[in-house]
Amino acid sequence: MRSILRFVLCLVGVAVCADAKSVMAGGSNADLTVGTITGVGHFGTRRECRDSKDFCLSDAQCGGEDVCGPETASFSVGTAACNSGDVPLNWCDVDTEFCDADEHPVIATNMYRLYEGRFEQIGMAWVKHGFAAVDEDGCGVTCQDSGTSDLLGVGCWDVYDVDLNSSQNLLGPRSEVNPNTGRFPFPYVLNNLALGSSIFKRLQVKTADLNSEEFPSAQFFAEAHYVSSDDADARNGNNNASYRAININGPGEGGSYAVNVLALTQTEQAAIRAWKANQPSVVETDVQVPNEGLFVLAADATDLGDGYWRYEYALYNMNSDRGARSFSVRRPLGADIRNIGFHDVDYHSDEPYDGTDWAATVTSSAITWSTADYSMDDNANALRWSTLYNFRFETNHPPDANETATIGLFKPGTPTLVTGTTVGPTVDQFDCNGNGVDDAQDVLDGAPDCNANQLPDECEVDCDGDGTPDDCQSFADCNMNGIPDACDVDCDGSGVPDACESFDDCNSNGVPDACDPDCDGDGVPDDCDVEPSADADEDGVLDCDDNCPESTPVTCFCGDEVCCDFGIALCAIVVSPQACLDFGGDPQCLPFDGCRDGCIIGDGDDDGDIDLADFGQLMLCFSGSNSSPTYEPPSSFCREHFNFNSDGDVDLFDFANWIDSQPVP
Repeated sequence: MRSILRFVLCLVGVAVCADAKSVMAGGSNADLTVGTITGVGHFGTRRECRDSKDFCLSDAQCGGEDVCGPETASFSVGTAACNSGDVPLNWCDVDTEFCDADEHPVIATNMYRLYEGRFEQIGMAWVKHGFAAVDEDGCGVTCQDSGTSDLLGVGCWDVYDVDLNSSQNLLGPRSEVNPNTGRFPFPYVLNNLALGSSIFKRLQVKTADLNSEEFPSAQFFAEAHYVSSDDADARNGNNNASYRAININGPGEGGSYAVNVLALTQTEQAAIRAWKANQPSVVETDVQVPNEGLFVLAADATDLGDGYWRYEYALYNMNSDRGARSFSVRRPLGADIRNIGFHDVDYHSDEPYDGTDWAATVTSSAITWSTADYSMDDNANALRWSTLYNFRFETNHPPDANETATIGLFKPGTPTLVTGTTVGPTVDQFDCNGNGVDDAQDVLDGAPDCNANQLPDECEVDCDGDGTPDDCQSFADCNMNGIPDACDVDCDGSGVPDACESFDDCNSNGVPDACDPDCDGDGVPDDCDVEPSADADEDGVLDCDDNCPESTPVTCFCGDEVCCDFGIALCAIVVSPQACLDFGGDPQCLPFDGCRDGCIIGDGDDDGDIDLADFGQLMLCFSGSNSSPTYEPPSSFCREHFNFNSDGDVDLFDFANWIDSQPVP
């Protein structure tokens, strides 16, 4: 209908011909931008009550300082809009033949501070509802006058000064605006036409955030952001914000502040872009929600000089109605994390949102900040449109500009999260399932991850093989050691973990006797056998463990001296066997490293001496170094008889030891 009206107006000479022609041809392109920020004005400083949201003249009227909010200054930002498209833009606050009452722009304004490498939003205002457009030159092209205040002509600009944008009766809540579609109820519902104190609905900034002693040489920026339905319908909402550097002086008499605009307005650039513009090391990433709004993520890493780096993130929601409920950065395995922080900006003047800070959670693989889920609280402190939140931490891992951050979306829909490449602690790639994809990316791609540790379930411990990781299921655990009973040590196969059953344990070593070494197989552990099995050569090695049970050479027997054990300390004194007995001690053979399990090392034929026959055996066993590409491990016989240093090889070292061995007389 509007297209036909414009076409008719064109026929009668009204200056909307370009619009009518383009609409009738199907080639319209609505594009609303901020041409400039004309100035910033201060409109009062006071406190706001926390309990009832009423406004007070003094702390006493709120019942004392404990129920009053912080001292707050209010500002207003003057703006000029540009029609950068090729059709007139709707600017109605009542129903007309051109547009409906709700088809006009709303203007959000914000304030930011850059100080010591941190870019933070420190204030926001309610949205100004546009009500009439005045077509003027100023956008750098010839203005095509629309002939009506209900439309902003092509190439034209429209100015709202600081006083007009501060009008409380024209300021509506952000909470009723869908920034992705540009739709809102009009008249707006919350505090409609309401007036209040000097800070009510206006751009509120805590005076503490403007303190020049606390923030010396800080830089400040004002931002203006227009949202309208015809611009949103044309999918041109990503260029609707502009920013300008400002200088703030004060407080002066009565808590007043003087604000000067600096340089030029950075058109079609949200204020978050000022961080990188003033700090080139910042990594900036646009993260577009499919078929929805835009997030801008900026980040930087600073070397603290003590082996730690500070990571600083600023996440700005340009126009996503779904908003964000979580922000996550990968954590290197075993990385030390300290000084975790979060910063947001306060809603005010009865906006319904909860202002609770996001909680930080640190797992083995990620650092995540989050607010309540939408299903639990639809007014939780989500990151909503034209708003910026900060996340920070320090760690002992250096930065990588190709790491991944994950943004969890607040309102229901698909997808539930989006990711962006940013600077973060260097995380080595882990690929537990060998599919060539990093484990964390596997999870992002949909791999099951029941315990949310960014490790696919298929790689988790599943000792009972039922397909569900142990961490994600209930199981019997009689000794509370975190291991399912079905997978715990059960050496006797009774079906009950050893730690949870009674058993015979003659040597008190915590191992059931049935599982202890029992060389002779008589059912009594060797440590407890009062009638040990035979030791034919009486060398102290039971026949069942003796590799030379009948022919142990003299060298392997006890010599003229023994260790005399009195049950207090082994080898208390070294004396003859008889002297030890006379002293009431227990004679113990001195260790001799030339024997192994009853045999002389180097005696290949076990005949009790080392001769040329043994040399032949040694040559057959010679394996060389295990670094050789043709290396084959020696047999167990060779390792037992010729591997002097127990390194698993029979090599030149063992040959030298064999040469040094003395024949047994």
